[in-house]
Amino acid sequence: MVVFTAQTSAFDGGIAWQALWLIPAFILTPVILRGRSPYMLLIGSMLTLVYLGASGVVLFTRVYGSSMIEIMVYLLDFVLLFLINTWLFLLLKRLPSMNNVVKQPRSR
Repeated sequence: MVVFTAQTSAFDGGIAWQALWLIPAFILTPVILRGRSPYMLLIGSMLTLVYLGASGVVLFTRVYGSSMIEIMVYLLDFVLLFLINTWLFLLLKRLPSMNNVVKQPRSR
């Protein structure tokens, strides 16, 4: 009975950890789907880059000594974050330039 409790708490901790990683994604989802605010897309892209790096480090450290299923879960996490970041980059490339301010000449 104790073994199941330890495994269950580790499983619950893993779910909580993944949910913690997903909170910014849930917050940024409406902004990403609208795709109109370049500043919010930049912030979202930077945030997902940080998560992508952390996910890659976790994947790299778990390759040795983990089961194949666990490695596949971390690989799926990494691939999904990579695809989200690629999508954000493509959205940013489609938006007009943020510093393209047209100044009117002074009238004398």
